Amino acid sequence: MVNNLKSTSSKDLSKLLIKLNISDFDIIRKKDIYNSNADNIIINLDDKGSGTHWVAMNKSKKLYFDSYGKQCPETVPKDYKFHTKIIEGFDDTDCGQLCCLFLYYANYSNINKFYKLFKSLY
Repeated sequence: MVNNLKSTSSKDLSKLLIKLNISDFDIIRKKDIYNSNADNIIINLDDKGSGTHWVAMNKSKKLYFDSYGKQCPETVPKDYKFHTKIIEGFDDTDCGQLCCLFLYYANYSNINKFYKLFKSLY
């Protein structure tokens, strides 16, 4: 099956974060993780090209999110908490929006409530 959905751009994610009232955010590539002073970060794991996959971090709570349920890349400090729950398939293109929702719950609710939204998937 071919996925015809358009990938989300950093501009789209920025607009969504603003609508969700997420402040102090940055949208960067993985290689630039140490250059950001923002508390809420969405990271494109592709350091070149149009991008491959979005993940998110909340620095103040030391949380990392990957909708594929993968562990943190080497560029993320080792003391960050993450879940291995898979809530998106490899052919899906919702990772950017899911990162925004994750950051919303990290800032305004409880991160466990975020994962409960997807309980039927795992």
